[in-house]
Amino acid sequence: MRHLRYKTMLPALLLVCFISSNLAAQQPPSPEPDARFATPEGVINAIYDMVTFEAGTVPDWDAVRSTFLPEAIVVLYASRTNARLMSVDGFILDWYKFL
Repeated sequence: MRHLRYKTMLPALLLVCFISSNLAAQQPPSPEPDARFATPEGVINAIYDMVTFEAGTVPDWDAVRSTFLPEAIVVLYASRTNARLMSVDGFILDWYKFL
């Protein structure tokens, strides 16, 4: 069983990751760039893959955390007019609470 709770927050996460990827583009490239992070959509899909997992396993939270800038803000939309802002650690903690 795969957990799909955060599927609805992808547009906001896309914005955060797009900003993060633009800032990262200003830094020298890593020796082996990960092709998943070449586009904002790729970043969203990679993060979604990281937090989607099989029953009986847990995500690699260090990998999730390292995908974001330390100062990143994650926006969780519960509806079109109800949003919650959280840090990356808050995002991860929200997953712990959900599980």
